[in-house]
Amino acid sequence: FPGAMAIGGTLIGLAPPFGPATLVYGAALATSWELSLGFHGQVYPLLYKWLSPMRGLRVTARFSVLVGMTLALLSGLGAKRLLARFSSVRARQIVLVALTVATAIDLMPRLELERVWGAPPPIYASLPKTPGTVLAEFPVRQHLRYGTETAPFMYFSIWHWTNMINGYSGFSPKDYGELVDQIERIPDESAIEALRRAGVTHVTMNCALYASREGCMELMDSVDRTPSFRLLSRILWRAAPVALYELLPGPDHSPLGSSR
Repeated sequence: FPGAMAIGGTLIGLAPPFGPATLVYGAALATSWELSLGFHGQVYPLLYKWLSPMRGLRVTARFSVLVGMTLALLSGLGAKRLLARFSSVRARQIVLVALTVATAIDLMPRLELERVWGAPPPIYASLPKTPGTVLAEFPVRQHLRYGTETAPFMYFSIWHWTNMINGYSGFSPKDYGELVDQIERIPDESAIEALRRAGVTHVTMNCALYASREGCMELMDSVDRTPSFRLLSRILWRAAPVALYELLPGPDHSPLGSSR
């Protein structure tokens, strides 16, 4: 939301009579807004189909930067119109101060900050430092207690730098969503096979990050009883258990290959 002052100023700036600047910036606002919708709009899908350079854009929502710029320009035109209604210099000064204060209040940040951890769980010290090590971290997706999906694990990776299948960006491979859907069923055999196909060698479970710690501990008990996992380490972190498992190769994944 750009703020009530930006929208109000833009409406005043777009009101008749229309000048060249109003028409140009109004058209720019409409165009950038439409393009910022990406495939949810009407224009971008056509441009994507017929203009190959448009396919190189990673995040079409970045057109919102142009939306903000044109809102600022039109708001400036609106403020100019508003000030022109007052003939007294003193009155203009008062209105200008009032607009500035209202804009500052309207744009005041309302962020809820959270203190991040100063260090990751010590569990990562037990990870093998070999190139073939690939990590899968749980919880994933809807089971995560807070934070953007997989962001805590990306933060922890600053300390261990191990390859992992978890990740977050403005782009995801087409098969990533399907993979997450499969591995969320851990310790079902289908989830284990999906992990193996992805090249995963180790798995962590962090109950401090689960929406339900009790549910996590029950899940951890199930993983403990699954022959495909070998527990390497378990500690308490943030008053909740965190475990590191090795995912053992299946019958068709042994180093010597299948016997068939």
